[in-house]
Amino acid sequence: MSAVGGISIALAAGGFLLAAWTFWKNTRIRRAEWLFQLYEAFSVRPELKPTRAALDYEGEPNRELFRCLDSDPENSKVLEPLVDYLNFFEFIAVLWRMGQLSVRETKLMFGYYLKGIGESKRLVQFCEKGGFRNLLSLLRKIGYAPTHA
Repeated sequence: MSAVGGISIALAAGGFLLAAWTFWKNTRIRRAEWLFQLYEAFSVRPELKPTRAALDYEGEPNRELFRCLDSDPENSKVLEPLVDYLNFFEFIAVLWRMGQLSVRETKLMFGYYLKGIGESKRLVQFCEKGGFRNLLSLLRKIGYAPTHA
């Protein structure tokens, strides 16, 4: 092989490596942007904020939510926002099942909220009755909910 041929091969290999590295870097940037949009969808959506607050803090909204879970399961005014909240996490669980989100990413981004759902026996029972199968599977996979409520 001539020196020119060796240089050509080395330049081609270098170009390939640079292209692969650029592709990998751009893919990671796009994924980070997608993950940010996913988190932003949760943290900014105004219809999810009251439920998040009710689950996070003691007070009347918290008591009313759990009162309805226990004794007024047909109260759509109080429970429909909870269903929307759980539907968001059902979507996250579907992304996990599809391999679009890893357990690590899911825990890092939403672990606090998922743990809150999984540690509440009443919320887990509501998920079981409401058909949130993917969410329950995710909660059990990451150890945030018992195998059986």
